[in-house]
Parts: sequence; C-alpha cells; structure tokens
Amino acid sequence: MQMEAGLDTGPVLAERRTPIGATDTTADLHDRLAGMGADLILRVLDRLDGPTTQLPVPQLESGVTYAHKIDKAEARIDWRLPAEQIDRQIRGLSPFPGAWTMAGGEELKLLRSQVVARTGAPGQVLDGFTIACGTGAVEILSAQREGKRPMPASDILRRLTLPERLG
Repeated sequence: MQMEAGLDTGPVLAERRTPIGATDTTADLHDRLAGMGADLILRVLDRLDGPTTQLPVPQLESGVTYAHKIDKAEARIDWRLPAEQIDRQIRGLSPFPGAWTMAGGEELKLLRSQVVARTGAPGQVLDGFTIACGTGAVEILSAQREGKRPMPASDILRRLTLPERLG
C-alpha cells in the first residue's frame, strides 16, 4: 500500500488472500502471512519499474474499525460461552497475549484447542484436558504454566493435577 496520513489507509498496490483453517492460531497465520507478504512485496517492486504498472486501488472506508489493544482481563476464558467461541478465543490469542484460565491457584495460558462433542457444567474438567463449556466442550492441545515454556497437553497433565473445575 502507498503511505497516507492515516493508519493503514493508503491505496493498495497488490493483495493476496489465504483461508484461516479450523485449527489455525494467530501464530500460524502470522507465519503464513509473513511469507506471503515477502513474496508479494518483491513482485510489486519488480512491477513498479516496468511498463505494466497497475494503478493503486483506493481502500474502502466502510467497515473499517480500529483494533484496540487486548486487555489481559479480556483474555480470561468464560467457560459459560459456547465451545466454538472459546476455541476461537484460544486460537485467536495464541501465543500472545494468550487466553487464560485459573487452574487451582495457578494461571494457565491455553494455546491450542479443538471443539469436541462432550457436555458438562461450564468449566468442569471432563477427562484429560477436556473442559466443558456453556454448550459443548474444548479439548486443550497445548498450554503454558506460569513461568514455564509452552507444552503439549500430555506434558502439562504429567506435571499438574487439574482441579474438578477451571475458572
């Protein structure tokens, strides 16, 4: 895009699209977009010197919103929500700032999950690292304990006994 006075408001010189998969996290999407962006900028720079330079396309102003910084309190999981929404929260905030919940007295950052067909009281640990939600359940695939590195759920469960209910 070309520069203008506003934030990300200039005309667009080129674009690429990529689907967001059902298991993609913010980190997955970041890495994919970084590669796509590097390739695209090289193509645009090559094109700028040639006779076939396309005119920039103005960006539409309708539907534009400013994304405010996510507050840590907003990243806390509300287990009363539907499993699909919690799964999107976990994947959308992974790895930073990270969706989190309390496990006993410890804050636990949840990094990767999937929706599973189970039921129980919201926040109830059903088995392993499967947690009941307002509707449905999520299985936690990876997480991070306070002061520790991210780990697969199986490693977390070897080192941490989950309470009956997360909160």
